[in-house]
Amino acid sequence: TTTFNEDKWFGSAAAAEEKDSIDRIKPALKELFGRCTELREAKLEHFHLFKLLLQTIYPLAVLNEIGRVLDAFKRQHNLVHISEFNSRIARIIMGEPVPFIYERLGEKYHHVLIDEFQDTSRLQWLNLIPLMENALAGGYFNLVVGDGKQAIYRWRNGDVTQFTSLPALPDRDRNPMIRQREPLFIRYFNEHRLDSNFRSAPGIVEFNNRFFQWLSQHLETDLQEVYRNLEQKTHPGSTGGFISLEFVDKKDRERTYADVTISRTLEIIRHLLEHGFSREDIAILCRTNRQAGRIARELILQGIDVVSSESLLLSYSPEVRFLIALIRFLFEPANPIIQASVVSYLYAGGMLLNETAGLHALLSEICRSDHPVENLQRILHRNGVKVDPDQLLSLPVYDLCETVIRFFGLNRKADPYIQFFLDAVIAFSEKEEHSAADFLEWWDQQQSRLSTVVPDGLDAVKIMTIHKAKGLEFRVVIFPFADESLRQTTRDYLWVQLPPGEIHGLRTALLPARKQMLETPYAAQFREEQERTMLDLVNLLYVVMTRPKEQLYILSSLSPDSVAELKSLPAFFAAFLKETGVWEEGKCQYGFGTFTPGQQTTERIGDQVRTLTSLPSFDWRQAIRIRRRAPEYWDMEDPTGRIDFGNRVHTLLAGVHSAGDLDEAMQRGIRSGSIAVEEEERIHQAALNVMNHPLLARFYSSDVIVRTEPEILERGGEASRPDRVVFDGDETVVIDYKTGKRSDYHRKQIDRYGRLLQEMGYLKIRKLLVYLGTEVEVVEIQ
Repeated sequence: TTTFNEDKWFGSAAAAEEKDSIDRIKPALKELFGRCTELREAKLEHFHLFKLLLQTIYPLAVLNEIGRVLDAFKRQHNLVHISEFNSRIARIIMGEPVPFIYERLGEKYHHVLIDEFQDTSRLQWLNLIPLMENALAGGYFNLVVGDGKQAIYRWRNGDVTQFTSLPALPDRDRNPMIRQREPLFIRYFNEHRLDSNFRSAPGIVEFNNRFFQWLSQHLETDLQEVYRNLEQKTHPGSTGGFISLEFVDKKDRERTYADVTISRTLEIIRHLLEHGFSREDIAILCRTNRQAGRIARELILQGIDVVSSESLLLSYSPEVRFLIALIRFLFEPANPIIQASVVSYLYAGGMLLNETAGLHALLSEICRSDHPVENLQRILHRNGVKVDPDQLLSLPVYDLCETVIRFFGLNRKADPYIQFFLDAVIAFSEKEEHSAADFLEWWDQQQSRLSTVVPDGLDAVKIMTIHKAKGLEFRVVIFPFADESLRQTTRDYLWVQLPPGEIHGLRTALLPARKQMLETPYAAQFREEQERTMLDLVNLLYVVMTRPKEQLYILSSLSPDSVAELKSLPAFFAAFLKETGVWEEGKCQYGFGTFTPGQQTTERIGDQVRTLTSLPSFDWRQAIRIRRRAPEYWDMEDPTGRIDFGNRVHTLLAGVHSAGDLDEAMQRGIRSGSIAVEEEERIHQAALNVMNHPLLARFYSSDVIVRTEPEILERGGEASRPDRVVFDGDETVVIDYKTGKRSDYHRKQIDRYGRLLQEMGYLKIRKLLVYLGTEVEVVEIQ
């Protein structure tokens, strides 16, 4: 560019011949440069657009295909998804001056109250406008209540700007019906601002007034309207109010930032308890469930009762996750991810004392081994830990869990997560089917709902996310991990409308919300999203800092060296302290207002409750020995061996359609670890005995059609899964593999399979029970 702008084409040391050569081609170069410049100016934005679109074009295509399938399903079953109601209603009422859908509603309801209006979506508001217009036209009083500073649900399509722009209505420039209705709203509009704070003490109110007045000036001009007239008056006669702002060092070499923050939280709680506050007076507000879960677990382990709906999930406990991983390992011994999970927990817990190379070396060993089934067992054996998968799998799921808990010493502490986990296992075991495999499937479906339970009325610290705390109040609020940064917290992707003909067949595109969008025609949309994200961050902070009645403790990270750009909560706090002249280099804790000790007004009986120091767990087999299967097997040393062997043969046959598939199924079983090398010949022979049995050989030939473990959906919604269904001409044969002795339940089960097949239209049905063992026994049920 410098060459063309300053017309400098060669240096002073260039020879005359070189200068002549350059001068001859200079006009052509200028022309090419001009054309490149024009092309760049005309097409660069589109280049960046297409580059971003390339990242989402395949997911967009998948979304489109899902939409088509869903639309076809809805048409076929005459269904309308509930999410479509608002948009359908909007299309109807926007085109009619007196929508029919509201004629009866308008006669019945004369007064309309909309609460939390700042979180109302634009579509919802547009649908309510005709109803409110009708009420206003009749001279009736209507009320809209909200606080734009607490708009924290934009991820649910809440639009705070339609609240701050009242009485103007959205879409008035594009919709003539809206323009006709707007004058009525303007005529009856009467704003009434509530300027008195009856919740917080003066020290908190005054600090928030100064802090958010300063912070709101750094919002975009059109969004500053949200914080217009934010100053609040205090309740006459109220006193006190204390705010502590503390910066936690993220570079502590001995402890992590999270460990230091949790430790300081514990110190603050103990300090408050020593000065007259009770546990129920304290609330800990967190940005994420993960943060809340970690704090809740640490408090419980320190003997501090907590109440939290989302942070006490059993799946947040490392011990519970370890138990689940070990059970999964029993079924997938060659899975390196499961092995890594087990090894990581044991290494962190100091149970692998002989490993000096570190965790990374262990994980590398798991990944590069040629015998994945042996990886974990080899590591455990090196450290004196011996796990017998066959013995564990022979146990009922509850006994399996208790055995693992005792074996790895998880019962040394009375961990409530493990106690409630065992309660969940018992609840599962009460069902008809309760194998360990069934339990894993049940856990995957239920883990997001299972949590520890704290009795109502307990004197306990409340832990919740900021969104759950909205609208609540607490005597003391602790806000740990106050280090949120400005990021795309609401939308990681943005929908954009493409100009007609821009890309054939594509009218709407999904673009990643990244800085590269500034180089596209949609830069304004990206900037607006950034501005709204900044408002989201400020509003979240406002909700936190207006929850306490008496005291507020904020634990943030050390502020960045430069606070020229306010892009994080630490930067907010540091810049405010510097601009108000309070900042001191090296000082990490700042206090505002007056600390006032609390006063407990009621006595608690709960303090007299005895607390377990360990989890009671013992092997009941050491006290009671019952050999119920001895008459059947006459093998006192291995009472469960026959069933275990039969289960392995059963698993192998599930992957066999015809006799020719047996060798491949055997190799799959060996690779997955379900078949041990030393059992290979025995299991192979057992499978051959089944397929060569005179009554069964026909059903393992290539002349028949086979379905292995097909799922049959019953009318009530339940599903049945026979082991093998064979279609041989007009005859349908259902085969079910069993282990152990005969049972009347087996007969009832296969009768149900036969009845279901008859209901499906198969008339000539045979039912065969195949009992697996050293010898194959076939029982045909009439």
